Amino acid sequence: MRAIFRRELQACFYTANAYVYMLVFLALGSVFFAVGNLASRSGDVMGFLWNMGYLWMLLTPVLTMHTYAGERRSRTDQLLFSSPVSLPGIVLGKYLAGCAVLLLTAALSLIYVLAVALWGRVYAGEALCGYLGFLLQGCAFLAVDMYVSARCRTPVTAAVWAFGVNLLLWLTDVVSSAVTDGRISRALDFISLYKRAAPFQNGQLSPANILFFLAVIALCLFLTVRALDARRWSGISRRGLLNAGLCLLAAAVAAAACAVGDLWETRAAGRIDLSFNRATTRSADTDAVLNALTRDVHVYAVSGQGGELNDLSALLDRCQAASPHFTWSRESLSANPALLRLISDDAGDAAVTSDCLIVRCDETGRTRVLTWDDYMRFSYNSESGSFEWTGLTYEQAVMSAAVYVTTDDLPRVQILSGHGELTAKETAVLERALGGANYQTLRVSLKTGGTLDPAAPLLILSPTLDIDADEAEALAAFARAGGNALITVDFTDPADLPNLYAFYRLYGVVPRPGLVLADAADRSGYYTNIAEITPEMRTVEGLTDALTQSGQDLVILAPARALDTVGAQSADLTVTPVLVTHAEAYLRAVEPDSVDVERREDDPRGPFDLAVLCDRAFEDGRRSLTFFIGSSGLFLDENIAALTAGDELLLQVMKRLSGGAAPLVDIAPRQAMRPALNAPSGFLPALLLVVPPLAVAILAVAVLLPRRYL
Repeated sequence: MRAIFRRELQACFYTANAYVYMLVFLALGSVFFAVGNLASRSGDVMGFLWNMGYLWMLLTPVLTMHTYAGERRSRTDQLLFSSPVSLPGIVLGKYLAGCAVLLLTAALSLIYVLAVALWGRVYAGEALCGYLGFLLQGCAFLAVDMYVSARCRTPVTAAVWAFGVNLLLWLTDVVSSAVTDGRISRALDFISLYKRAAPFQNGQLSPANILFFLAVIALCLFLTVRALDARRWSGISRRGLLNAGLCLLAAAVAAAACAVGDLWETRAAGRIDLSFNRATTRSADTDAVLNALTRDVHVYAVSGQGGELNDLSALLDRCQAASPHFTWSRESLSANPALLRLISDDAGDAAVTSDCLIVRCDETGRTRVLTWDDYMRFSYNSESGSFEWTGLTYEQAVMSAAVYVTTDDLPRVQILSGHGELTAKETAVLERALGGANYQTLRVSLKTGGTLDPAAPLLILSPTLDIDADEAEALAAFARAGGNALITVDFTDPADLPNLYAFYRLYGVVPRPGLVLADAADRSGYYTNIAEITPEMRTVEGLTDALTQSGQDLVILAPARALDTVGAQSADLTVTPVLVTHAEAYLRAVEPDSVDVERREDDPRGPFDLAVLCDRAFEDGRRSLTFFIGSSGLFLDENIAALTAGDELLLQVMKRLSGGAAPLVDIAPRQAMRPALNAPSGFLPALLLVVPPLAVAILAVAVLLPRRYL
């Protein structure tokens, strides 16, 4: 075998074959790195390796076309058959020589990784995992194409057939994404060299997929030995039948081994998470939730055509392995349309779609539906002036849903209705945020005989009609009984609501008419226009202290209404400002036809209170907390709520008003993005792109020119 290895390695490097392969491979690699990393300033090594993986399919036929077909055309194959080296030794020697070329090519591609390490950050464990999958995929393509070469008569036909087979393997992914039959899709995924490599490119060290690639390599090498043996004994029919039987048996054994490996990895959560953010690693909080489960929870992972679960599926595997009460399955709406009838008990959730998680507890009959919006967290970058994807919340979303569907009595939040308040459609984002934190919302109409429960916080959301005397007394009784409330007022709300405003004055607050505007010169006081106020968030113990200390203090109030709290402080009333404008802000009265935003001399000047926390004490010692905010948009606009600290502020307010958090596990989000690539412009990056293919070209000239192959 050693002699064959040396002979084959010399044949590779004493002809142009290996150099052409390496030169084209690295030249295309430079293009991929320039476009995917340098141009976009991305430090994602794994994405670069994933794109490079497609080059195995395109270029490996060039490397293998002469391996056996060339021997057959020049009739030197008979010398091999008559040599003292066994057929397995011949096949293994040739294969290891091809692997050496692959390894050398991969080693030269490390210069791109070094560039990321120089101008960004490389996560060593993740990069090693990615390169392992990258090399295993390449070695598998090499074994497949060598088998094809052993079946062909000429190098050209070997290259064409090998490319066709590689293309067919790639098409399994396309067909798998297109078919609606789940069994066919799973079967195609089972043999896909790309789906099998995907976990490695996500930083997941997968023993089952390592076994798969090794099984494919071993099977193809075995088939190559059988193909050469069939040629040597081509005149003996019994020998052909024996070879066919052995090939089928080997394929069956390889498939069974891979199936067992997949089953073990799923049940035992055998993948090792080496990703930069450890997105699929269970935290101690997740383990605590799983250990506390006493009811069975099943997660239906619905993925449509082309739908991928990737990291999420690995996390579900780990949760399933940790608790007998947590199970999950992959589903498709085409194969199981009954899932469409599972409607979430949380009114804020989306409906079942072709890409979602359905978390279900049959014992309680409760359901939650999670979509990709539940797994992402954004934040505002003041330097770039844009919002960035900064966090992954897989664990928090799934564990919170598991607690929601298994808990008997969830904390309730009342929403007042019947006075022109915001509709259920308008409050969908707010109710979704509350549902995600495991609060149950219910609407209460005092006009139709509804009663208020002082134990549950009350939301009064921008009413446009006044309450009557009986309803005013019901609200006052709610407050005297220790009931807490969150009240939103908008600048478009009418001012002639005497009974409602009398209730507001119980807490020392009167909404001021007009629109709050920021000074155009005060760029830090607004977002994109002067009506989109970015107020200062004051640190209030037990309310905003956690947000301000963690830097989650950006909120956008658009449009905003000021709250008058002058003279509100007394022995039995404390009013604490929470959101305050800059001193340069001004208040503009709303005119019937238009709002002139130009500052006038008589405009009231800031700072203005836009949100306050009121603490009212009554004679019997009971206390009532009410949070006023001069804009409902912070909690209602999906973009503002998700991209600022709107949701976080809402949950902190509800936690304070309800006397404690809902049964929600507070799991810190995982890092979403790798650090950007800060590559300099100019000569150095260009030189980096040229060096790998240029080094191969120089080596080719140095070796081949003296031998007159150029």
